[in-house]
Amino acid sequence: MSAAENIQILRKHDITHIVNCQDVTSKNYHENDPSFHYLRFPIAHWWSAGLETPDKVLEFFSKYFEFIDRATAEGKSVLIHCLAGAHRAGTATIALLMYKADMDAATATVAAQTCRDIINPIGGLDELLKRLEKSRNLSGNKTSN
Repeated sequence: MSAAENIQILRKHDITHIVNCQDVTSKNYHENDPSFHYLRFPIAHWWSAGLETPDKVLEFFSKYFEFIDRATAEGKSVLIHCLAGAHRAGTATIALLMYKADMDAATATVAAQTCRDIINPIGGLDELLKRLEKSRNLSGNKTSN
């Protein structure tokens, strides 16, 4: 059983907000429980979102970042998950590190892998991180590392 479906694990870690990085058809295990808040973030489908400009890339991530910002501002804990936590959720976590800690993609990847060594943005997800880095640089949302 994964952490996302195990209500005891979620409650033990005070997780109330859950980012589901799987396809939109995947199950949100506790979506009928009002104590949990979900955001679907099908990150693997980024290529179909028309991310041809820096503004579009930033827009793609905006709901994800805002969801986590709101939750953490309220002192809530957030679980970011996919199936194994290696590719989709791993990439989403790297993007969050880039945003929150003002890191470039390479530095954020190493930091994430230090905590969870199976994280590996593959299948074009590394390209998405490069686009996010470039978009943040162009928009002035990131300083040079």
